[in-house]
Amino acid sequence: MNYVKILSRAVFYAVLIAIAFYTLFPLYHMFIVSFQPSAVGLFTDISLIPRGFSLKNYIDLFTTTAMPRWIVNTAIYASFVALGTILLDSLTAFALSKGRFPLKEFFFVLILSGLMIPIQAILIPLFKVMVTLNWVNTYWGIIIPGIVSPSGVFLLRQYMLSIPDELLDSARVDGSSEFSLYWRITLPLSTPMIATVAALKFIMHWNAFLFPLIMMRDENMFTIPVGIATFQAWAGASLWGQIMAGSVVAVIPTIVVFLTFQKKIVESLALRARVIKR
Repeated sequence: MNYVKILSRAVFYAVLIAIAFYTLFPLYHMFIVSFQPSAVGLFTDISLIPRGFSLKNYIDLFTTTAMPRWIVNTAIYASFVALGTILLDSLTAFALSKGRFPLKEFFFVLILSGLMIPIQAILIPLFKVMVTLNWVNTYWGIIIPGIVSPSGVFLLRQYMLSIPDELLDSARVDGSSEFSLYWRITLPLSTPMIATVAALKFIMHWNAFLFPLIMMRDENMFTIPVGIATFQAWAGASLWGQIMAGSVVAVIPTIVVFLTFQKKIVESLALRARVIKR
C-alpha cells in the first residue's frame, strides 16, 4: 500500500475542504443572520447554529423598502441585457467567424481590445451620452450600454469557428442567404455557448453596482445592489438582519443560474484560457 499517495490525497482533500469552508462560511453566516430575531452580535458573536428562527427581517424588508420593485428592476435589467447579448454578440461572432469581407481580423482585434478598457475609464463619457439622450433614470440608460460585450463576441466566435465551413457552403449552394445560415444553422449549433454567455451576462449584470448607481436617481428605479447599499447607508448598524435578508434575496438567483449552467460556464472559461494561451 502506498502510504505516501494516501497521505498526499488526504492532505489535498483537507485543503479543499478548508478552502470550501472559508469560501462558503460568509454565505452561511449571512443566511443564518437573515433569519435571526435580532442581529445583535453580528460580528462578535458568530455561531454555526442559528439562535432562534424568524421571518420578521424578510417581512420588514419587503414592507418597509421598495425591495419588490428592486427585484423587478434587476430582473428586467439583467434579462434584457442577456437577451440583447445573445442577439448582437452572436451576429457579430458569426460575421467574424464565417463572414467573408476585408479586414475581418482587424475588426476582431479592435473589438477584442475593448476587454482592456475598464468601465471606470469610460464612465463619465458614457454618462454624458446618457444625459444627452435623456436616458438617465430609465431602463434604456442601463440596458443599452451593456447589450454588446467583447468577451461574448470572443467566446461565440471561437465556438463558431468549430462549425465546419463545408456545412455552410453546401447551404449557400442551395440558395440560403447569409442571415439564413446564421439563423437556421449556426445559431442552433452554438446553443451551448450561447447559453453560457447569456448566463454569465445575467449574473454579471444582476450583481452590477457602479453603473446602475450612477444612472439611477429615483428609489423606485434602483436595482437590488444599489437598493441594499442605500438601505445600509440609511439604517447603519441597527438593521443588519434586514440587510442580510436583502443580500440573501440578491444572491439566490445568481446561485441558481450558476448551478444550472455550471458545466457550460466552466467549459467556456477553459476554452478562453486555452485560446489565450495559444
